[in-house]
Amino acid sequence: MVNNMSKGCVAIDFGTSRIKVGWTNEHGKVYLLNWSGSAFLPTVFHLPSGETDIWVGTDALERARKDPLGLVENFKRSVIETGEREQVSLDRQESDAQLIETMFELIRTACKQQIPWFESHLPELITVTMPSRAPLVWQELLRQGASHIGIKKVVPEEEPVAAARGWLQTDEDADVLVIDCGGGTTDWALVAKRPGGYRPLHPGSENLGGSDVDRQLYMHLQRTQSDVIRGIAPQAMLLALKQFKDKVLSGEVPDPPVVSDRLVPVDADTVRAVYQQHFVEPLLQVVAGVLKTCEAANPATQVLLVGGAANEMLCDAIREDTMLRVTLHPEAGLAVLYGALSGPALRVGRVTKEDQSSRRDAVLETPMLHGWAINEVQAWQERFVAERELPIHHQVRLADDVFGPELILIPTGAFVMGSPSSEPWRWNDERQHEVTIRQPFYLGTCAVTFADFDRFCEQTRRDKPDDAGWGRKLRPVINISREDAWAYCDWLSELSGKCYRLPYEAEWEYAARAGMTTPFSSGEHLLSSQANINGLQPYNDAPVGEFRQQTTAVGQFDPNPWGLHDLHGNVWE
Repeated sequence: MVNNMSKGCVAIDFGTSRIKVGWTNEHGKVYLLNWSGSAFLPTVFHLPSGETDIWVGTDALERARKDPLGLVENFKRSVIETGEREQVSLDRQESDAQLIETMFELIRTACKQQIPWFESHLPELITVTMPSRAPLVWQELLRQGASHIGIKKVVPEEEPVAAARGWLQTDEDADVLVIDCGGGTTDWALVAKRPGGYRPLHPGSENLGGSDVDRQLYMHLQRTQSDVIRGIAPQAMLLALKQFKDKVLSGEVPDPPVVSDRLVPVDADTVRAVYQQHFVEPLLQVVAGVLKTCEAANPATQVLLVGGAANEMLCDAIREDTMLRVTLHPEAGLAVLYGALSGPALRVGRVTKEDQSSRRDAVLETPMLHGWAINEVQAWQERFVAERELPIHHQVRLADDVFGPELILIPTGAFVMGSPSSEPWRWNDERQHEVTIRQPFYLGTCAVTFADFDRFCEQTRRDKPDDAGWGRKLRPVINISREDAWAYCDWLSELSGKCYRLPYEAEWEYAARAGMTTPFSSGEHLLSSQANINGLQPYNDAPVGEFRQQTTAVGQFDPNPWGLHDLHGNVWE
C-alpha cells in the first residue's frame, strides 16, 4: 500500500494520543522508528516532583503508575482548543515550548540511533502533519521544537490530505473523502478528481476523537460505580479505560482493567454503546454535513477512514448511512504518516517539488489579521487575488442572462476568534482562540434577498416564506430554517455547476471581523446610522439612535473592509 516514497526524508505524525515517526532511505523504502517494540510513542509527559527531568512517552506512563497526578494528557488538544495546555494538578509547571522541545530531543535521539544518515546529514526540513484547523500557536511550537534539535524548517501538512495523497497513488479512479479519526480531533478533506489531477476540497475539523469516548466511559463509571472508583486518580483511570477500549474496538476480548489494585467494572458492551453514542453518531452528522457541501458527493465518491479511532464498526455505520463505498485503511493508524512520506502533494495536476515547496511556504506566510488597519486589510485582499490571478468578485450564474447573489473573495489568514472576557454583552462560549483560514472562499456581499429566495421557491415549487408585512424584493429573506438555507445552496450548486454552501462559524467571524479586534468592524460602538439595529438600546455607552422596527433593503449601509454589507444588524444570522 506504500509506494512512490520520497527518498531520504523524515515525517512526523504528532497525534493527540500517539506520535509516529517515519523515514525513507535513498531507495525510497519506508521505515518506522521503533519505540520499545512499538511504532507508536504515547504523547504524554510526566513531571515528577523534586526532579528536573521531563519524562516522555512510555517512560512517562511507567512513572505515572506510581504518581498519576504528574501526568500531562491531551497536551496537543488543549493547545489547539485554548491556545495553551490544560493545567493539571502538578507540583511544578513547565512551559509548552519546554515540553515540545523535550519531545523533539527524544525524537532526535531515536533518529540518530535508527536512521543511518541522520547524524551526518541532518535534514534541513521535516514534514509534520497536523489537524486541518491547527492554530498558529501549535505550528509555532512545532517549529520551536524542530529548531531546538537543529531542523531549520517544518513543513506542515493537513492530516487527511496527507492520507489521501498516499492512498490515491494506489486508487486513482474515484474522488475520496478522507476522514482521519484521531485521539483528540476528527479531520476531513474531500480529495476530488479535476482536469489534470486531484484537489483537496472542503478541509475541516471537529473536536471529536477517541479521548471523548474515554471521558464518557469515565463519566459513566462515576454515575454507576462511584463507590468502586472513588479515590483513583482520574488520569490513571482514563489511561486504563483507553487501553481497554482500544482492545475492545479492535476485536479483542480483554479482561476488565485493574487500576490501583482495584478491578474496574466495565465490559465490552458498555464500551461499544458509549462509542456508538458519543463518537459514531456525532461523526455520522459530520459526514452528512460534509457530503452536503461537496459537489462531488455522488455514488462514485468513496470514503476512506484512517486514524487510531477508526475501525470496522465505524466503517459499517458510515456505509449504511451514506450508501457510499467506505474503506477502512488496512493500516489506519499509520496512513497519515505514509502519505506524508509519499512525495509531492496531489493538487490540480502533478506538481513538482519546487511547486510544492512554494505552496507550503505560502501556507507558512499566512498572516495574522489582528488589529489591522482598514487599508492593510484591503491591501492584503488585493495582493492575494493579484498574486493568485483570481477574480475578486463572483456572481452566481443560474442561466443565460440570469444571475443570483454576488460574492466577494475572502483571502486566507489567521485571526483570534471569540471575545475578551471584558467585552460587554459577550456570551460565555466566546472563549478566545487562534484560528487559521487555510483556504480562500467567496462570501455573499449581502444577505440573500427575498428576490433571490423567491426565485428558488418558484422553481422548486416551495411555499414562499412570510415577509411579516415589511416587503420583499431587496429585503433580506426571513422566516426560513437552516434546512431551507441548505436546500437553497444545493439549488444554486445544481443550476450553476459550482459548489455553494453556508459558511462555517469561523469563516463567518473571520469575514465579519476583517482584521479588527473590536466588538464591531466599525470599532468599539455600532450606531444606527451604520447598521439596522435597535438604536434605543445602544451598546457600550453609544449615543441613542433610531429603531426602525423592521428590516431594510440590503446594502444600504457602508461595507466592512472586505466589502461585505450588513454583517452587523438587519437580520439574525
